[in-house]
Amino acid sequence: MDTAIPIQLNADNMGASEQIMLNGKAHFCLCYFHASAASVLDGPGFQSLSLGPDALVPVSAPGKDGENPLHPLTDETGGPVKLLAYGAESGMDRIVSAMLGASAMPISFTPVFTSHTLVLARMAKDGKGLAWLPLSIVADDLAKGTLVRAGDARWDIPVDVRLYRPRARQSPSA
Repeated sequence: MDTAIPIQLNADNMGASEQIMLNGKAHFCLCYFHASAASVLDGPGFQSLSLGPDALVPVSAPGKDGENPLHPLTDETGGPVKLLAYGAESGMDRIVSAMLGASAMPISFTPVFTSHTLVLARMAKDGKGLAWLPLSIVADDLAKGTLVRAGDARWDIPVDVRLYRPRARQSPSA
């Protein structure tokens, strides 16, 4: 006889998710990890399990030729690139900001829209700018040509999908 265990999913930004975990209001946190974008969940009170790799890749709608990006990272005009950005409390923003901060490549960005992954993917497909999106989410769009890479592989950000939990003993249902 199976006993149903109620599950509640809270989808929020990384800052809020960290607070929920720190306050003991959640058993687990599923998120992206990058060594340059530290989280309080990487501290001694929590442990994590890697669920596998992914990558944040810069993408854009295709230009008129259908192959090159409408919003390339290397803008020949030298003007700022229109960036579809994550919110400041987002773990994705921490990761992308850390990568851009460490990059020796001189690129200027103009943030034109801020939201979460699925909205940024839609905006990128609509030609509104460039976004770093998880390859696992945009692989089909890249294959279909509704999105194209806006920069070469050196702009990819390798990330790890991690499941965090408190080190303290969990309830039997957890």
